[in-house]
This record gives sequence, structure tokens and C-alpha cells, in this order.
Amino acid sequence: MDIIVANVYTHNIAIFFGFGNEIFLLGKFYSTNINSKLDIVVTNFGSNNIGIFFGYDYEYFGDMTTYSTGQNSNPHSIAIADFNQDKQLDIVVANYGTSNIEIFIRFNNGTFDSMITYSTEINSAAYCVAVAYLNNDSFIDIVVTNSKTNNIMIFFGLGDGNFKIGVLISNCHNMR
Repeated sequence: MDIIVANVYTHNIAIFFGFGNEIFLLGKFYSTNINSKLDIVVTNFGSNNIGIFFGYDYEYFGDMTTYSTGQNSNPHSIAIADFNQDKQLDIVVANYGTSNIEIFIRFNNGTFDSMITYSTEINSAAYCVAVAYLNNDSFIDIVVTNSKTNNIMIFFGLGDGNFKIGVLISNCHNMR
């Protein structure tokens, strides 16, 4: 297992390579300004986009490819799952500035497209997003915490990349 750290103030990421013996060595730094290899996906809060470093070989990643999340979106959190059952991993982004989540669907050629945006309530400030199977079907669901409205929203997956609003849990304090 390895550790990847995003440095918000220095605008880079550090990779610490693990050796299975509780020892980690510092890997390489990559500036944050389609294969079976592991990739790194980051949110670029001030730049209103997400970035993907596509993996090539052990320890090597390509330059960051960015995908816009929209003006003033300030993406804060991401989660990855196969939302449309095509065996391609897709991305969901919690956009703090525009109070929504955005689904990026991956195509067979390895590129992504922003397909669908769902509101998390006006001025809710979507803060953190996670994915799980929550309602006993075979479709992945999305959970979002909203920091300004102090609530949790659950979006139930329909299996085709679309979601329906399921549950709103209110009166949560200091949501992160």
C-alpha cells in the first residue's frame, strides 16, 4: 500500500511508496498546476476542475489531464465507482462553491465527460462525497455531506449513470 498526499499550499502531490513492512519512502512530486494501471485523481479547488494523472508503469504518471467542474464550483471531494455498469470507473465530485455533485462518466477510450449535475440544495456547500450500496439493489449510491446546511443527502443509483434523491438527513452539526 502506498500513501498519496495532496499539498494545497504548495500545489503538488507527494507519493510515499510502501514496502509492506510499515516503512514508506518518499516517491516523486507532481505539480498539480486507459489502461489497467492505477491513476491518481485530485480536486483542484481554486482552479474549478479535477485532475487525473494517468498511470503508466510503477512510479510513473503522465501530466495532469484536467476536466472542468464549472465556474466558481470549487470542487472539494471525489469518489470513484462504476455508476452505469459498463465496467469503467466513473467519478463523482462534490462542488462546494456551486452546491452540487457532478458525475463524470468514463468512456472506453479512457476519457471522461461531465454527464449529469445534481443540486445538493441552494447554498449547501457540498463538502464530502462517498459511494456505497445502501438500498439493497445492485446499483451504487452516493452520499454527500453539506457543510453550510449541516445535512447529509443520499442519491440512489439507477444503474445507468442517473440518480434519484433518496434521503435527506437534517440537523447534523459541523458536517465535514
